[in-house]
Amino acid sequence: MKDLVAKTDKAELSAQLIVTYTNLVRLVIASAIDKNGEQLFPRKWNNTFIDLPLIENRYQPVFSVETLNSIAQRTSGQDQVLYVLLAATGLRIGEVFGLEIKHLS
Repeated sequence: MKDLVAKTDKAELSAQLIVTYTNLVRLVIASAIDKNGEQLFPRKWNNTFIDLPLIENRYQPVFSVETLNSIAQRTSGQDQVLYVLLAATGLRIGEVFGLEIKHLS
């Protein structure tokens, strides 16, 4: 794993992309199981040892309450429900579009 991190860093990939790639490799390794459902390659990962970069200064844009209220007031019907649902739950748009009535209580 240390080699993967070094190669991706040398290729000047972003810290987020390096972390994403290493997490994918971890998932693939963890998914290898024997006929009894036991992991074939159990691992305890040490991010410091493999020089995994820290992701700093994450920018997560957010709307103010006033902006959200303005959006909700200027829409109606299904659009209004969609915007309020997105704002109130923090779901991503793809997750909302995957919802069915059976998922709601």
